Amino acid sequence: MSREQAVEQLWQRRQRSKLVRLTIVLAAIATTWAWVFSDITFADLFTEQRLKNWNRFWTKDAVPDAPNGFGAWLGEQMSAYGYKALFATLAISVVAIFIAGASGLLLSFGAARTIGGLQPSRFSPVTRIICIVLRAIPEYVLAFLLLAVFGATAWPAILALAIHNAGILGRLGGEVVENLPSRPLQSLDALGASRSKLAINAVFPMGIARYLLYFFYRFETCVREATILGMLGVVSLGYYVVEARAHNDYDQMLLLICLGAVLVFLADVISDVARKLLQ
Repeated sequence: MSREQAVEQLWQRRQRSKLVRLTIVLAAIATTWAWVFSDITFADLFTEQRLKNWNRFWTKDAVPDAPNGFGAWLGEQMSAYGYKALFATLAISVVAIFIAGASGLLLSFGAARTIGGLQPSRFSPVTRIICIVLRAIPEYVLAFLLLAVFGATAWPAILALAIHNAGILGRLGGEVVENLPSRPLQSLDALGASRSKLAINAVFPMGIARYLLYFFYRFETCVREATILGMLGVVSLGYYVVEARAHNDYDQMLLLICLGAVLVFLADVISDVARKLLQ
């Protein structure tokens, strides 16, 4: 049998998923429907006025007014608001993820249906519903509601991110607890260990590394969302983006967007390094 024939046989024996095929068909139907029955057309992107706007933005609006050079202009912008915006965004993200991490860790034990296949939990359905409710409301909406209570401080953004991510981490942490290796847990269970003792002496040390993988992944999300939540009036990069847009300072707005991208990139690098060390 030739190599091509062997590859063909393997292709014929591959697993076929009806769900995958149905998903592809539904996606194609939805795309076709949106294209035919909506007002979305690619021609709108290339009208004469839009092309003029595009050219004006990159040749005039977004060009820094820097008579003393770009370096001097950048230093002035960073001193005026850049460092403050970066620090505020990072501070919101760090405080929010630590609150979410601690809350999610506590929810994890309740959200798990079993501990490594042992000791079913009667409270798991209730805790899972709590996690669903916490993560069901978008951070932007939560922050908008919390502004009425805390005003334009950092706390609406912090609590919105913490509440949303606590629900996500609680649900993911529950999966970690359920899928722990059963043999060490069986030994403790045979000795008569209670659920709380199993959680403290076995589940936590065995599952914390996996939980921290999710923790650092959600940290990346917090950094991105903290920038966006600033558009509600909370001092962060998003707040200064709105201010720059309101004054038509597009060069400053573009700089702030780039600073946000740099901050997210650094958070991603830190998260990636941490996850590799934990694996």
